[in-house]
Amino acid sequence: MAEYKLRSKLGGNVLDEELIADRIVEKLMNSEDIIAKITNKICEKLIPKIDDKLNNIVKDVNLLHAKLEEANMKIEQLEQYSRVNNIRVFGVSETPQEDVCKTFINLCKNKLNIDIQPSEMDIIHRLRGRENGTRPIIVRFTSRMTKKKIFSSKSKLKGTRIVFREDLTPYRLSLIKQLSSVVPSKSVWTSDGKIFCKSGNTIKHIKTFSDIESSRGRSARSVDETTSA
Repeated sequence: MAEYKLRSKLGGNVLDEELIADRIVEKLMNSEDIIAKITNKICEKLIPKIDDKLNNIVKDVNLLHAKLEEANMKIEQLEQYSRVNNIRVFGVSETPQEDVCKTFINLCKNKLNIDIQPSEMDIIHRLRGRENGTRPIIVRFTSRMTKKKIFSSKSKLKGTRIVFREDLTPYRLSLIKQLSSVVPSKSVWTSDGKIFCKSGNTIKHIKTFSDIESSRGRSARSVDETTSA
């Protein structure tokens, strides 16, 4: 009996302590000041850790982005290199059942005073173009020397409808398009697939869109200097 009473007493004490603890917790939970302090303490401990993890993630993402950009640039350079012996010819009239090779040979002879043999061309054909429009011709020469000889004579076509252009990748064509909105088109040219522009007395090799932005600033300064002069 004595043992039972002791257990009951001890059990009652435990229950009382649990009840007291529950009430204390309840009061604490109902105290906005206490909750705010607890929240701040948790934030003080967790936020720096979260920031560190986020910073590491951002660094990793930026590194991956830089590597991806570098890989894309290398792929684009390889694609352009594969086109280095090509030129595109615009404005040559198209006839039914034409011999494009013979048409181009006659063009070179009559307009450029250059005799070229079929064996000097690896591929020549018309490209897809607008419906009812004159389709451009693409020529791939067997050597870069022949391509340079033909392309460097394009100034003799001035005053005609015929235009020679290098065969550029879509990326480089988009560079030229944007560049031509910044500087006059006559100040933009290509050589072996490389894009150049002249702004003032400076000739710049354009590789990226950021190069165009710097040319924009230089062009604006040149205009200001000319105006003030």
